[in-house]
Amino acid sequence: MKLRDFTYISDAKIDVLLPQIPHTFQEEIAAEIGFNFGLLSGKIGSKASVLETRVARLLVVERHIKQQEPIGTTTAPLKWMEGYLKATSLDVGAGALLYVADGPTWRLALAGSAKHLAGGAAPDSVSVPFSFLPRIADHLASLDERNHQILNTVPDRVAADLLGAGTSQRGKAWFQVIEWCLDHRLGTPQHIGFLAKRLVTDTSGERPTTIASPLYIELLDQ
Repeated sequence: MKLRDFTYISDAKIDVLLPQIPHTFQEEIAAEIGFNFGLLSGKIGSKASVLETRVARLLVVERHIKQQEPIGTTTAPLKWMEGYLKATSLDVGAGALLYVADGPTWRLALAGSAKHLAGGAAPDSVSVPFSFLPRIADHLASLDERNHQILNTVPDRVAADLLGAGTSQRGKAWFQVIEWCLDHRLGTPQHIGFLAKRLVTDTSGERPTTIASPLYIELLDQ
């Protein structure tokens, strides 16, 4: 089996999805990867020593989704979408992460919580559940109000027009923030693979912008 470098694993999604998968299927995949089936339903702690169990649970859920659901792409997003691309990771505060990428006909933001980072990179706690669409929208739309460093270089007039509280643009502000992040990438792009649940796609701009919540993100060889 090919080794995979998972950098993000959503335990929250796995906790919801794994109990819905038939035990016979779980047993089959556990045997295939050489994992103790009885540990799949165990509680996940916060230490890196549980990473083996996190990965095993993820592989079961991933296999089931890919066998039972149609899988979309960045250019044709469905309920679940998969991709291999170059993305930039951005910390947008309060434990919220964005992985942003774009192509000739699309824009994509993978919105995740830092608590799901693999290994010892995850913080002890975060204040934003960043896989819940209303919280994602509120958090992104309020970045300017909190003078976050990512938006510090946006001219005051533009920021007020796009992100100001009470303006008519506020409903679309989060898409504008994603576009700004893509146009002013501050991080180092990385080659990643992902499987994510699509949350929403906005088609009002020149290129459709999709926000998705990742089940996992893995680093790929360049």
